[in-house]
Amino acid sequence: MSNSEYFEEQIPGQPIINNSQMALAGARPQGTLGTPITMLTNHFLMTIPPDLVVFHYDVEVNFARGKIRESLTDRGTECRQRRMHDRLESREECFVLYKGLYAKYPKIFSSDRRFEIFYDGRKNLFSLSQLDISKAHPFTAMFRKPNGDEATFKVTPCDPLTVNASDIISGFAGNFIDFDRSALQVLDVITSMKLNLNLGKEEYMQFGPFYFTSLITQPFGAGMQIYDGLFKSIRPLTGSSAIAERYVLTLNIDTRKAPFFAAQDMLTTICEVLKLSAVPTGPLASYQLQILNHFLKGLKVKALHTKQAFKITGISPKTSNTYEFAVDDEHRVTVTNYFKEKYNIKLKFVNLPVVLKGRSAFPMEVLQIRPYQKIALSRLTVEDQAAFIRANSLVPYDRMQAIMRKLYIEESHNLDAPFSVDIDRRPFGSVALRAEDVMGIMQ
Repeated sequence: MSNSEYFEEQIPGQPIINNSQMALAGARPQGTLGTPITMLTNHFLMTIPPDLVVFHYDVEVNFARGKIRESLTDRGTECRQRRMHDRLESREECFVLYKGLYAKYPKIFSSDRRFEIFYDGRKNLFSLSQLDISKAHPFTAMFRKPNGDEATFKVTPCDPLTVNASDIISGFAGNFIDFDRSALQVLDVITSMKLNLNLGKEEYMQFGPFYFTSLITQPFGAGMQIYDGLFKSIRPLTGSSAIAERYVLTLNIDTRKAPFFAAQDMLTTICEVLKLSAVPTGPLASYQLQILNHFLKGLKVKALHTKQAFKITGISPKTSNTYEFAVDDEHRVTVTNYFKEKYNIKLKFVNLPVVLKGRSAFPMEVLQIRPYQKIALSRLTVEDQAAFIRANSLVPYDRMQAIMRKLYIEESHNLDAPFSVDIDRRPFGSVALRAEDVMGIMQ
């Protein structure tokens, strides 16, 4: 059902508006009062080939560990309890498999076509040329890790198969009722590939339209850091008289920072959160346990002895010396003795509380906090929120310089690529404002 049929069904008697009857609203006339001032914007003009045709494919990634299976691309709720990866881990795993396709299947994913195929880390893969894949004969690749985990990467063509860049221009011209947003999605994926594949010096992780890196950080509070990052978005704009085209595409780039949990060993985090100069050798007080439980609950960590990653469900008041669990029907053992017998690890801080993952217990000294765990601003204290605002504030000149550096990192132009999105690295135009314009905007 088209949009026009939908509205006709919902509102009886509603006239059907043809695309030819649609028009964009007229631009606001320029003001005449006051002295004009010139402002630069963080929009950068993009130029794409008008005859660009991209082939769209669907990606399905399934992961198996023993009897546990999950989909890394399907976000259905029916298997939520069986998941071993969160959203960020799933995208990271998908990109690892995607990179492996070029080494394992050179016939389809040859290194020469590295800049012809674009992947968003989820379910969408775009190619400048048609792949030798059909619904009757989909492409399937299987990967096996040394620990026995299996992953399957399956690619099938979408319906419709092709996406035309001209659809974007027709959409700007007023055909928004039948406008297919897939063309904008293609350009967004193309301009994100350099960040997603970590081709630059900084390693970035995506959070929606935001990208943050753990390689550029600054201290922020106890057990927290501020990650440097950027915002990226493709925006359609109406061209001015200085531009030949009436409708243009711009790349909107902005600098952004966000608070994250510090990626470090848990003992260091404990000292920072409890404001201690050294790791305590004796049992913790009850109020210290409450502070740690509030800070660590829900945090993702990795066990150094097994490389297993999990989410903390709580902090036990018992220590490694006092927490016991059943090895079999007749024997019980403490965490300290278990690590000595099982892994030949002699724990140093046996009086620290153990970390819980369901019914399993782990000593704190074998845990590492995983990176890229964003902190909601609502969890920060008033003092931390004020400190974050000060750290994120820049004077206009410094902000423009930071944006230009982000543009250089994000820019996806590559001389070896058969297709590139040309980005004008000059700020898009100059906006002349008068007092009348400002008053109209404020109203």
